[in-house]
Amino acid sequence: MITYADVGLKYYGFGKTYTTFIITTDKLRVDYYAQENNLYSIIYDDNEHILWVLNHKDKNYLEINENTIEQFREINFMKG
Repeated sequence: MITYADVGLKYYGFGKTYTTFIITTDKLRVDYYAQENNLYSIIYDDNEHILWVLNHKDKNYLEINENTIEQFREINFMKG
């Protein structure tokens, strides 16, 4: 969890959507608030080199680390 931020930005889109960006020296958090009361978050930790994508409404997440990215590269390379 990011408690203190070096930079915070809130961007309002169409309707009731908005996006917040919270940036520190080693972490980034982006929250997207959709019209259907959905909240999606992307959190990147530079110390651990891990990216999390959270779907708050469905209570699930995806974790992407360096090994996952390398597996994607290998799969893409095999495809041609």
